[in-house]
Amino acid sequence: KQNNYNQSNISSGFMSEVKRIEEDSDYRIGSKDNISVLTSNISSVMTSKEEAQKYIKKTITNYDKLKNDVCKYYEYTQLKRTYFDCTKVEYDNNTGRITKMEFKSNGKLE
Repeated sequence: KQNNYNQSNISSGFMSEVKRIEEDSDYRIGSKDNISVLTSNISSVMTSKEEAQKYIKKTITNYDKLKNDVCKYYEYTQLKRTYFDCTKVEYDNNTGRITKMEFKSNGKLE
């Protein structure tokens, strides 16, 4: 999935959504983290509510929310594993400090 991120929307928006998903009680049973299980089986989870139910021990009450959360968390796991190449660097003419860096995924995963 292609997307554009900048430092502020990763830290404020995207990461807060990831944290909300990780802490959601719908995806935790004791110490078991079901969002990882759901993400690992994303194709089955996206097929139907019945398929998703095989991977989570609680009754799924809001399948649309579940699908949305699994997609967001999957995007996060892929972003964490992706390697990036620096494609552009801009400097402040007065201080010589970097003011902007742009990166592009090189298509390689960890």
